[in-house]
Amino acid sequence: MNSNIGRNAFFCCSRYEVADILYVNRCMVSSYVDEHISPQLRASALLLLELLFIRDGSFSCSLLSSHDIYELVDFICTS
Repeated sequence: MNSNIGRNAFFCCSRYEVADILYVNRCMVSSYVDEHISPQLRASALLLLELLFIRDGSFSCSLLSSHDIYELVDFICTS
């Protein structure tokens, strides 16, 4: 398979034992996450998402410098 998206989809289907990618939808993913992800990990992921939006310019935050944002992203990703 040459497509990155196709390889990722195949990997996810194999990993989570999904026979057909057409059965995967937002509700299915959400219920899996709710069952298997701790509240702390979910909070970290949401914080990371917000920091990435700030870093990439989709959100703004005047309280933190670019360096602060990069440091926080690095901390969350490595802790």
